Amino acid sequence: MKVKSWLRLFGLLTAAVFLFAGVLVWYVDPFFHYHAPHTERFFYPLDNERSMNDGLLRNLDYDAILTGTSLAACFKTSELDALFGVHAIKIPASGASYFEINKLINTGLDTHPDTKLVIRSIDRHMLLYGAEELRDDLGEYPDYLYDRNPFNDYKYLFNADVLFTRCLHMALDAARSDSVPGMTSFDDYSNTMAEYRGAFGLPNIENMFHFDLDAVGEPMHLNEYDRREVTRKIQENVIATAEAHPDVTFYCFFPPISLGYWRDRIALGDIYAQIEAEQLAAELMLRCPNIRLFDFTGREDIISDVNQYRDLMHYGEWINSLMLKWMRGDQYRLTEENYRDFFADRLAYYLAADYKALLTQERWHCDYYAAALLNEELTGIPPRPLGDDALRDGRLSLPDAGAYSYLCFEARGGKPGDTLVISVYDENGACLSTAEETYQVDDWQRFAVDLRTATGPAEVVIDGGEELRGFGLY
Repeated sequence: MKVKSWLRLFGLLTAAVFLFAGVLVWYVDPFFHYHAPHTERFFYPLDNERSMNDGLLRNLDYDAILTGTSLAACFKTSELDALFGVHAIKIPASGASYFEINKLINTGLDTHPDTKLVIRSIDRHMLLYGAEELRDDLGEYPDYLYDRNPFNDYKYLFNADVLFTRCLHMALDAARSDSVPGMTSFDDYSNTMAEYRGAFGLPNIENMFHFDLDAVGEPMHLNEYDRREVTRKIQENVIATAEAHPDVTFYCFFPPISLGYWRDRIALGDIYAQIEAEQLAAELMLRCPNIRLFDFTGREDIISDVNQYRDLMHYGEWINSLMLKWMRGDQYRLTEENYRDFFADRLAYYLAADYKALLTQERWHCDYYAAALLNEELTGIPPRPLGDDALRDGRLSLPDAGAYSYLCFEARGGKPGDTLVISVYDENGACLSTAEETYQVDDWQRFAVDLRTATGPAEVVIDGGEELRGFGLY
């Protein structure tokens, strides 16, 4: 009898534990599978694209969708909202195929019929070699979070990682008196700038070249099979969705990947097939009246500047900001009248470019100096030099800091590895930001102070530079 009682008690306790676990996961719901987040109680970190994207699309409020691979991850919905007058959601899908991205778009459009705008990247490098369906090299795809089958939800409700790493941690954090509930902003969701800080430009780009800079491969062109495959990918994963939602405007764009990428295409010989595939894809998309297509590789000043990139394809977040502005202003848009000439011009440029010059460019150790130099185009505000003597006793007063994005200057005096501490305070003395920068060279080095959090007058305090010069607002 005791054995049966103990077994019954053990069974009840086990059931109670599983019930508690399932209810906790259902209530907290860190992947938004069942409901919108309880942002008034918990803080929800957005850090798992494949597990979270479907729930975000189903359960949040929005009327615009911004999506794409890692080449779209550094967009900011705050900028999109301001430019287009929408309330957008960003759904990044790093490394995803056209099929997966289109699946996400359809989920958003099906659950939010009032959506009026979709912005998506058309990754040129996946036209010929990208996966057609869901990629299986990115880890296990969580089908149970995407289907509507309640019988496989146990994989989520009783997932030890979800329960202990996320739900219990979020619940314990919410119980603290200093807890700040909410959710990662869509500006920050999958934004990789902090992760790759200092990785832009040389020598990182040089290490990315896969082939000798003099190598020229056997020319390859699209064959009939390739043409059918490109047509199928674009028709099924881009055009069909646009045609099914004629009231939605689709902004599709070919990202401005680095000139170095095209050097590898020349070495392989498939640059001709690549351009032909892009032209075919453009021709197909331009037939759809609610697709607006853009290609930003005409900005030769950007694609030929290694300081804009952390590898052969991924650019800084300031390029994402510019692309939004360009799309809003209809700049660099492809049309049925210009697309053939555009791709012919691009091919000629890539074939004749001086690729060795990429490896002799000056390296800007401060990544955001590249952003500062382009900021006038983004904001319309010209840079303002402050002079070498603007700094007084390590302090710099900026009565109009809110009108600018960056303060740039040069400093020397520390040996490589020494630090320069830069703090920004508002007019009330509250600290807006503090950054610790490292000297990379035993010489003059550029630095950029981020003023984007300043809305009015500010004071910058600099500690650690024996000589400073060239102060300017951008």
